[in-house]
Amino acid sequence: MSDINTATQTDALSAYRTQSTTSSTESSNELGQDQFLELLVAQLNNQDPLDPQENGDFIAELAQFSSVEGIDKLNTSVDSLLSDYKSSQALQASSLVGRQVVVPNSNANWSGSGSVPATVDVPAGATNVKVGVYVNGSDQLVAEIPVDNAIEGENPVSWDGTDGSGNILASGSYEFRATGVVDGSSEAMQVYGSAKVNSVTLTGGEMMLNVAGLGKIPLSEVREISE
Repeated sequence: MSDINTATQTDALSAYRTQSTTSSTESSNELGQDQFLELLVAQLNNQDPLDPQENGDFIAELAQFSSVEGIDKLNTSVDSLLSDYKSSQALQASSLVGRQVVVPNSNANWSGSGSVPATVDVPAGATNVKVGVYVNGSDQLVAEIPVDNAIEGENPVSWDGTDGSGNILASGSYEFRATGVVDGSSEAMQVYGSAKVNSVTLTGGEMMLNVAGLGKIPLSEVREISE
């Protein structure tokens, strides 16, 4: 595992290419081009002179040899393309360091002024969609934001830091929890918010963003990138 930042991209990419290289032990268990040719020559040297191999059979074996050779070259090309793709993906991911991304995030950090934006992913047919604001880590509800005229997909919401009576709450960490009614039943809905990318981690074949306050988030879950 290697952390990527703007100063160590080259080292991280070298390590990543090393991870994708096939081990010599695995390669030794495969029948390659050289082994196939040796078997073909041994067969020709040991055939019965009174009953030699038919021309058609020999041509068929040569065709098989050509197929093995072509497949071997194709595998090499595909491995090279895959390595280049992963390296390119790593470079693109490293450019996210220090930027804001919209990811699954229910945190609502209230500074005491302004507002806290978020986005609710609403499924089709949902009604009575609302976002509850809770003291982080508890079930203490301090405010509720109705999502009027909610549509399927992303619906923006904003909390101004006040409770249900309009009183400004103390600055601190709060939490958004979105719910709605789908087919007569209450369902929780995904909330997205903006957070800063501190670094990028290469874990196996997946890119993980180390996001402030959230930990590791897969690159595939990023909905939006901003400055």
